[in-house]
Amino acid sequence: MPRYSFKVIDAKGQTRSGNVTAPGLEEARQMVLAKGLKLVELGEEKESPGKLSLRKASGKSRPVAPAGMQYRPGFWDRVAMLKPDSPVYLGLITATATIGVLLWIAEYRKSASPLPQSAVVKDVHFQVLGTVSLAGIKDFGDVWVAVQFPQVPFQKDFRWSDLPHASRGRFQAEVEIRFPNRPTRFRVRVVKPGFQDAVSREILIPDAGVQAVAGDLELRPLAHREGN
Repeated sequence: MPRYSFKVIDAKGQTRSGNVTAPGLEEARQMVLAKGLKLVELGEEKESPGKLSLRKASGKSRPVAPAGMQYRPGFWDRVAMLKPDSPVYLGLITATATIGVLLWIAEYRKSASPLPQSAVVKDVHFQVLGTVSLAGIKDFGDVWVAVQFPQVPFQKDFRWSDLPHASRGRFQAEVEIRFPNRPTRFRVRVVKPGFQDAVSREILIPDAGVQAVAGDLELRPLAHREGN
């Protein structure tokens, strides 16, 4: 019956050597493991010289070293032998978790990008001039001016009190936006609670830095609209 030499790690973490007699490699391995030891190396003591032969163990082919050589476990076999509280085991777990987090962050940033990676971003920069009347009312509180781009669609909102005014009722809005596809037209919508929205016609977007005139926009009370 073949005789097998082995090297193991005991419960105290110390390396021990020994040998067992068994019908085959798998039986020898089971005998060693039955003692509660972690197997490091296992090889048959007597084997004819030549290339490595193969013996069946648990339905899988395992290499058996010839005389003077020992079977050495592969990388994943050594990983499986690691203790859960060993520094190497904890290091592998930490490295795997770190790589997973980095891959997740990279994928999240890619999906959260507002524009496609290949998009050509184009700037839109111009000024809008206009006049707003409130049907005889002088209170411009809660008035909002929205510059809308129907082709995108997108709109940029301005609070009346934040806009510069050359005179009462006149406004000037600075529009500066970036689009992957540059629109060609815009319109102005003026909004105030209790009033019907005033909307301009669609206007061609001028070149950068050029002023565009939205014209006169009249806000009428909702009661006035219902009377008509």
